Amino acid sequence: MDSSMLKTLCSIDHLLSSWDIIKSKNSSGGIDGESISEFDKNLKDNLQELADELSTGKWIPHPYLKIEIPKNKMDYSKPE
Repeated sequence: MDSSMLKTLCSIDHLLSSWDIIKSKNSSGGIDGESISEFDKNLKDNLQELADELSTGKWIPHPYLKIEIPKNKMDYSKPE
């Protein structure tokens, strides 16, 4: 990744703008179990820590949860 782009993405201003978008969606929080309100209580320190981890390559994203959605199986062998 271009170093100027990485600098922009890791800036506190950019992370704060991103945080505002996340909060506006009324999300329930992330896979790490921390709620939006918990993260927001110590926002300045949390964003600084995230910026530092991103810029040094130490941030490792948590894997996505796999959620299977059951679907009705259609029998296509017989015409309806």
